[in-house]
Amino acid sequence: MTSIIKVDQIQLADGTAPTAADLGFAAGSVLQVVNAVTTTLFNTTSTSYVDMNLQASITPSFTSSKILVVANINVGIYASSYLAYPQFKILRGSTTLSDTERTFTGRADSVGNFQQSADLGWSYLDAPSTTSSTTYKLQMKNDITYGANLYVQDKSDITLMEIAG
Repeated sequence: MTSIIKVDQIQLADGTAPTAADLGFAAGSVLQVVNAVTTTLFNTTSTSYVDMNLQASITPSFTSSKILVVANINVGIYASSYLAYPQFKILRGSTTLSDTERTFTGRADSVGNFQQSADLGWSYLDAPSTTSSTTYKLQMKNDITYGANLYVQDKSDITLMEIAG
């Protein structure tokens, strides 16, 4: 015989919400993983940050949980200069958590165009202090000095891991 217990909320004797440790999860345990992968090519020439259409949402189990955000982007550039500095950032909702810049250098072709692609990966450990659904997304922008067409190829992804606090 199987039994099912359903509750809306669990509280400790003092009325507070339990932590992962209170329920037997060791600090640092991975509680859940969410992954989103691009399925289409994205490009921009914008000098202001724009969404890359790469985002994922996670609902933390505990307010004490941390969210490890891991971004892997296959980024390319097509420019009329041999230098380019595309910039990227990770956001929780509209709050910037981390930003990075990728420097592309190289030799232009015979008509003065420069094209290069590379993998960019970085991570950020967030403490959202919520049990509500939380969306993380990636944005990018073009360097103002050197106009270029930036593109993100499919197979780029964002991974969210809930870590017990």
